Amino acid sequence: MPFCVIFISDAPEIDIEEDLVTSEKDYETKLKCVVHAEPKAKVHWLKDNAPVSDLGHVHTFTEGNRHFYHIAKTQVSDFGKYTCIATNSKGTTNSKEIELTGMFLKLSLMINTPLKSYPADTHVKWAWWSYFKFFSQSVGLMSFSSFKYFLVYRF
Repeated sequence: MPFCVIFISDAPEIDIEEDLVTSEKDYETKLKCVVHAEPKAKVHWLKDNAPVSDLGHVHTFTEGNRHFYHIAKTQVSDFGKYTCIATNSKGTTNSKEIELTGMFLKLSLMINTPLKSYPADTHVKWAWWSYFKFFSQSVGLMSFSSFKYFLVYRF
């Protein structure tokens, strides 16, 4: 019985799971893109729109169609915006940028109790650490007139 085999080829398609990756100095970091392509695509990475190569603490590797940019011990110089680029005979595709940062981008504090139930001298204090510096904040609750307070810090 005769049969027919059809091969479909197309330019690469790239999926990324995270477009924001937070790490710290001396921590291990892996950036990942998933490439779908037929014929198989060749993949390379850009950092801040410039080509990158395997260095002492950085190397790339592949597991099936998943492509990794692995940083063994993240350095401050590694922070930036990365792009995964896949090329085959049908074309070239760039992923969305993946930002590698050492900063916490958002801290939220919500007080959901009427302020009148706190003593007049009540303060809320919180602190957090990022590679770049230590942050601390203190707020007197009586300085707010609403009964609910939602605080968002962006860096």
